[in-house]
Amino acid sequence: MRSSSQQRLTRGTKRAWRGFLLDSCMRTLLLGVFYRAATECIVKLKTGKLISLSEQELVDCDVHGEDQGCEGRLMDDAFNFIIKNGGLTTESNYPYTSEYDKCNSGTNGAATIQSYEDVPANNEGALMQVVASQHVSVALDGGDMTFQFYKGRVMTGSCGTDLDHGIAAIGYGKTNNYTKYWLLKNSRGTTWGENGYLRTEKDIPDKIGMCGLRWSLLTPLHRRASSGTYVRMHMIN
Repeated sequence: MRSSSQQRLTRGTKRAWRGFLLDSCMRTLLLGVFYRAATECIVKLKTGKLISLSEQELVDCDVHGEDQGCEGRLMDDAFNFIIKNGGLTTESNYPYTSEYDKCNSGTNGAATIQSYEDVPANNEGALMQVVASQHVSVALDGGDMTFQFYKGRVMTGSCGTDLDHGIAAIGYGKTNNYTKYWLLKNSRGTTWGENGYLRTEKDIPDKIGMCGLRWSLLTPLHRRASSGTYVRMHMIN
């Protein structure tokens, strides 16, 4: 599904959404709201327009089910909220306040998704295909000490599988010594990991992946084209 402009991975290279698009879409998300960012980035990828969507609307208004303001949220519940709410409004209409507040339900959506899709679990080929076109919301064990105190390089060895933290898979690659890795973007600022990023070993024997990252993966979508190409956003006129 890659275009001719997408460079084939070689030694010491990577395929990743970084630079302006990633940094603009994945601002410091202290609440781990990758669901808003996933929708925002799809709009940018699809239209070329960067529309800054309101993460505060998710914090204040998505409080049903197991989602409770700043206390965290399930990926499914967050995507369902975006769909049922008719999308998210813009950041300027509903600015971030860094705290939970009363929901302002009178806003108009600027962008939405039609649905969302599970990326097949335990299938790195499927994850590679989706990551080649957009970010993927991933659940992993964020409480494991290996993850908590990650400082850099490719994470190898043992890690827990208690899925309690949302993170974004944004790319993959190889190091100069041929170690394959997944490139992930965390929500803890640039002082964590490798300037806010994490590399975990790819293609490991454990079927659910390092820290469980192969097990629960979601990506928003608008429709699937007849060719099988993923098309995952819908703009509100």
